[in-house]
Amino acid sequence: MLKKISIVSMIAIIALFAVPVLAAPNFLSSDTGVINITSPVGDDTYITGSQVIVDRDIDGDLIVIGGEVDINGDIAGDLFVAAGTVLITGNIGDDLRVGGGEVLITGEIGDDVIVGGGIVTISETALVKGDLIVGSSDFFLDGMVLGSIKAGFDKGAINGIIKGDANLKYGGVLSFGDNAVITGKLVYWASAPDASFEAVAGSVEYNKWSDGQGISYIPVLGAFAFLVPPIAFGVLAWKYLGMMLLGGILIWFLPKYMPRVVDLVKKNYWSSFWQGIVFLVVVPILAFIGITILIGIPFSIILMLAYILTIMISGIVASLVIGSYFVKLKKFSNKQQFARLAVGTAVYVLLGLVPFVGWLIKFIFMTLALGGIWKNSYAAIKSGRH
Repeated sequence: MLKKISIVSMIAIIALFAVPVLAAPNFLSSDTGVINITSPVGDDTYITGSQVIVDRDIDGDLIVIGGEVDINGDIAGDLFVAAGTVLITGNIGDDLRVGGGEVLITGEIGDDVIVGGGIVTISETALVKGDLIVGSSDFFLDGMVLGSIKAGFDKGAINGIIKGDANLKYGGVLSFGDNAVITGKLVYWASAPDASFEAVAGSVEYNKWSDGQGISYIPVLGAFAFLVPPIAFGVLAWKYLGMMLLGGILIWFLPKYMPRVVDLVKKNYWSSFWQGIVFLVVVPILAFIGITILIGIPFSIILMLAYILTIMISGIVASLVIGSYFVKLKKFSNKQQFARLAVGTAVYVLLGLVPFVGWLIKFIFMTLALGGIWKNSYAAIKSGRH
């Protein structure tokens, strides 16, 4: 009975159960690595990609995991970012939580900021309306903080205004510029006191710090403890479960189809790759031609729906290809296929976190999968199975 299930039924099942999970409201992920938000978004948004550019406003919270992240639009709610490089030029309505290698903030932050990074810069145009907590190697503050600041770093330079107290601990060098002002109390830990700090703050308290003590309180630990696990793993888990659901449906209803496509991919990687590239390029061109001649509009719509569905399935096939190197399939067993899917999907999803090359590796696997799907379909049509 299951073997006779029609293509229409399969599409309906996927549309009803799998697509809502993978296409959850404002959940964006790219296997090609680059995501550019060019239209306003009216709700909470979750994004993963090698390069993420947000050029328009988001009326809600924004959670981003990527290699390079540029936030140019305004975010009405909270902003959570975990990335290699982070540039925030837009205004954030509420809290900001950032974990990154290099972080630059130039906009206005409506409430508290927690930043953990290698190099953290709060530019002269930046305004933090709440408290600022920083843990970094290099820390530069040229803007204004209306609340208090706690920071642990190796090298720092402050040339901005801090309306509240400043609690600083550093193992290297700290300098204050001519424009630096601390309205509240300055408490600092350093290897030696610096008398020049008296001119910056209303009151100053020095505490001896040595290498043996370590900077145990550095807030970067808190930033990553509260930012990366729940956000990064939460978003990735959502995508993982969505792919597992779609893959499970395909394996359950088409138990021999998926292994056959995987075998076609592995039989000739180069052939699968170039045919996958052809599929990626040619199908949108055909759809465009159909729209331009008007009479082909229904054909173009059907073609693009099939194209999108095939792209979604390619991620499952790619995961099974990866999983095949970990789980050997001795027979057409759903249990073994599910094991392949579970392992392969985990690797496939985590590849998106690899800086610079992760998106490229995922794109290659996706293209190989597309080639395998096409080769299987062509062979089926040629043999008269469809």
